[in-house]
Amino acid sequence: MASLKDYTASALALAFVSLSGWAALAGPFPALVPLGDSTAYRSIYVHVPLSTAALLSGLLAFLFGLIYLGKKKARYFALLDRSAKAAAALSWASFVGGTAWAATSWGSAFSGDPRQLSVLAMAVLYSIYLVVKRSVEDPDRSMSISAFYATVAFASVPVVLIAPSIFPALHPATGTAVEALGEPIARLLDVSMALALSLLALYIAGARVPKPIAYLSLAIAASVAAVIGAQYLQPVYVVYGASLAGNVVVMNTSGGVLSVPLSRVDLRPLFVNGTSTLVGHLVAPNGAIVVHWSVAVNVLIAGAAILALSVSGRHEL
Repeated sequence: MASLKDYTASALALAFVSLSGWAALAGPFPALVPLGDSTAYRSIYVHVPLSTAALLSGLLAFLFGLIYLGKKKARYFALLDRSAKAAAALSWASFVGGTAWAATSWGSAFSGDPRQLSVLAMAVLYSIYLVVKRSVEDPDRSMSISAFYATVAFASVPVVLIAPSIFPALHPATGTAVEALGEPIARLLDVSMALALSLLALYIAGARVPKPIAYLSLAIAASVAAVIGAQYLQPVYVVYGASLAGNVVVMNTSGGVLSVPLSRVDLRPLFVNGTSTLVGHLVAPNGAIVVHWSVAVNVLIAGAAILALSVSGRHEL
């Protein structure tokens, strides 16, 4: 029977995926970015909360692992186990979503960036935890070995945090990028972060998102991804440059020159300090802005992460 915690977790899950979906289609994004399509920055509303939740899960698995090794009480192992499962699922979500985003913002999906590599290592290490736990038949020994392994796997968490600061990196250093993107983005991200971390806290505390709610969350995410994907059923061009000729926007694109009435270009401002904000965007033949596909990937990941935690919560100890 569902508890109050379960109902609260369900509400948070639906709120998080719904907010992620709205942000994917209509959320604010920076006018100018160093490289690529600035609509891809709508991925931030999923990628950053899930990445933060992954790191926090790893920390909690470490702490509960130490407590379990000291006290040998099953309730601490249950907290450790849920934390480690969350760390595995969410670090994979962080890696896949970040890799999709990097395809445009870094110019390559996989570039050997130290943050990207360290998140991949973290995902692998916490996935191995699941194997370690199942590889020992004796329950007490399995819990002790798993707890010890979780404390060792935690070494990947600080590496993820400091890697962009100590090695040449494309990924910004921890805590340096969000405020620079502007207050509307930062405030919406705060809400998304609060929802994701609250849901994580309830999951680790033992709350369950019922499967119907988890599948509904995935369906919402898939619907948003389908809306974005439908934009790619027509030719899509990359904008290399743009100028304004009266009430006509002239775009130099990968598909040739497009002349589009100003009223039909749904992007404002069009210029910042003389630089066209259209550069790097994807556009349809009629000049409509196309949301970058990486945003759809990240929204799908939000729904998939909720489903993964829902399923994993039903296979404990």
